[in-house]
Amino acid sequence: MWLLSMFISTAFATDMSGIWHSNDATVFFIPFMRDGDIPLVIKKDKSEAVLWGRWSMEKETLSISVPNGESWVLSRGAKEDHLFFQKGNEQLEVQRQSSFPKRPSDGIWTTESQGQFIPFIVDQKVYVIHQTPSQKTKLYKGKQPKGKENSFRFKAKKKCSVAFSEKTPDNATVTCGQYIHNWERYYKPVDVPQLDLNGTWVFEDTLFHIELDRFQWKLANLEYSNLIHEYKGKWAAGSMGTKFYLEKTGIPTVVGTYSPEAPDQIILTIEGKMMIFTRR
Repeated sequence: MWLLSMFISTAFATDMSGIWHSNDATVFFIPFMRDGDIPLVIKKDKSEAVLWGRWSMEKETLSISVPNGESWVLSRGAKEDHLFFQKGNEQLEVQRQSSFPKRPSDGIWTTESQGQFIPFIVDQKVYVIHQTPSQKTKLYKGKQPKGKENSFRFKAKKKCSVAFSEKTPDNATVTCGQYIHNWERYYKPVDVPQLDLNGTWVFEDTLFHIELDRFQWKLANLEYSNLIHEYKGKWAAGSMGTKFYLEKTGIPTVVGTYSPEAPDQIILTIEGKMMIFTRR
C-alpha cells in the first residue's frame, strides 16, 4: 500500500502578470506569464527600461537579466498579491498594484521582416516592446483612445496606428506613415495553470503514483504487476503544466499530458503505446 504525503489543495502557479510596486519605489510592468522568456518594463523615478526574464513554473521564480550582470529574481511571496524581489544581496517586498484586463492586443505579434511586437496598456497609455530580428529591444509609447478597445497609436520612427479585427482576432493591420503591414499573433497568453495531480492513477493493472509539492516533482512511479519503475518527473518547456516527461536511466522516456479541462485523466505514452490513466 502506498502512503503519500498528500498536498490536498489544487496548486495554483503564482501569477506575476500585472503592475507591481516594491518598497524601494521600483515599478514592474509584467504583461503576461509564459513558461520561458518574458519581457517586462522596469520604472524607477522617471526612467523606464525593458528587461527580459525567464519564468520557471517549477520554482515559481522570474530570473531577470540585468545589463550590469547583477542577479535579480522575483519569487512567490509569503501572502497573496505579494512577491519577493531579490536584488543582488538585497531582498525587497513587492506588492501588486493592479492586474491587466484581457484585451484584443494581448500577446506576442510578429511580422515577416521586423521581428516581434509586444503591446500592453496601462489605462490609456500604450507600451510597445519591439524585439528586432537582430535581438535588439526597443520601447515605444502611445495612446489608446477611450472606448476603442480594437485600436491604439504609438510612435516609432513614424507615427503608427494599429487596428485589430473581431473577425480575424489573430491578425492586426498596422499603418506607419504611408506604409501598411500586418501583425500576426505568435503567442496568445493563457492563464497560469491549476494542477491537481497528486495521488494514484490507474490504467488496467498499471498504477501511476504522483506526489508534487506545488510544482516540484517529489515522486513519479509506475507500478506494474511484477515491478516498479521510479522516475524523475520533469515539466516540458513552454507547456504551462500540460506536458511532462518521466525519465529513468536505461529505459525510454515516458511522455505525459494533462488538461485542466479533463482533470480526472492523464495520458502517458510509453514506447509508442498511449495509455489513459484515470484517478483512483
